[in-house]
Amino acid sequence: TVRRTSVGDVYHVAGRVEDDGLDHLRVTVDFGDGSLVSASLLPDGSFDVPHVYTAFGAYTVKVIATDSLGSLSNDPLVSSTVQHTVEVRDVTLAGTTVAENSPSATAVGTFVVSGTPQGSAPSYALVTGEGDADNSKFQIVGNALQTATSLNFEAQDSFQVRVRVTIDGADTFEKSLVIAATNVNEAPTAVNLSDAVVLENQPLGTFVGQLNAVDPDANAVFTFSLVAGVGSTDNALFAIDAATGQLQTNSTLDFEAQATRLIRVRATD
Repeated sequence: TVRRTSVGDVYHVAGRVEDDGLDHLRVTVDFGDGSLVSASLLPDGSFDVPHVYTAFGAYTVKVIATDSLGSLSNDPLVSSTVQHTVEVRDVTLAGTTVAENSPSATAVGTFVVSGTPQGSAPSYALVTGEGDADNSKFQIVGNALQTATSLNFEAQDSFQVRVRVTIDGADTFEKSLVIAATNVNEAPTAVNLSDAVVLENQPLGTFVGQLNAVDPDANAVFTFSLVAGVGSTDNALFAIDAATGQLQTNSTLDFEAQATRLIRVRATD
């Protein structure tokens, strides 16, 4: 008998043994991958032993029932074994990362199926089930997984999709796969000044305010500079301390001559 499962899925070996003295009966399941598990028997002699295979391949599963034929520990043992073959299939992604902010239809990776007959033609689909939380953010084209929307690393950096593999239009199995978004350095979106008022007639180097910036990236470190452009008329009258990001005067200001000054500041991370 040949049965099938896939890597990561729970495979069950279930059955029932009949014996006049269940107290002396032991059932052991050998899953063929080095796992040997003693079954817990219910009062009627039934059992159900779950197992998860971690690698694809064909395994011989043996169910071994052993009876001591009595109540004494030195009684002779009688053993009975039944076995079947389980074919474990697997699907993985060759490529599991994608840069944040990439446009829709950006390739994540291609599907690789193992443990299926040579020459078989698998097809793929996103399906509901355990591990399908982020199906809507991805799409499948041919044998490739692509983004269906732009991903934001700062909001979410790990994604799960559930894929159904159909072999030659009939045999199917499913698996949940994990995709990681990678961080991209994003430019600051705004520059702020803590205070924009300074008394007239103060000496050069007088503190005006603290510069800061808004950035999507956490823990970004900024440098600030005065640059030419719209609103840079009075750049020459001010200076920025590169070490602290403080805006200072670079000239003695005269309120009566001009009460408002314009500067243009660039933040770089």
